[in-house]
Amino acid sequence: MNSNPFGVNMSGKNSSTTLVSTGGGSRSLRTTVPMWIVEHFDLGAGDNVDWRFIIQEGQIVVVMTPTVEQVVVIS
Repeated sequence: MNSNPFGVNMSGKNSSTTLVSTGGGSRSLRTTVPMWIVEHFDLGAGDNVDWRFIIQEGQIVVVMTPTVEQVVVIS
């Protein structure tokens, strides 16, 4: 069974987003966090998340974790 530490199976969720320039001469890019992730973790503008990137079987696996203050406990 696929589950995360929050006890919710999210294995069937997929999303595509578009990278856009952050502007101001920076080479950084940004994207939109899909609404199902925003709703699941009760995220909002100004919230902080941590990002971790893992190379696995030639793909980049992105692990996004809400900071401790934003973690939602689902019972």
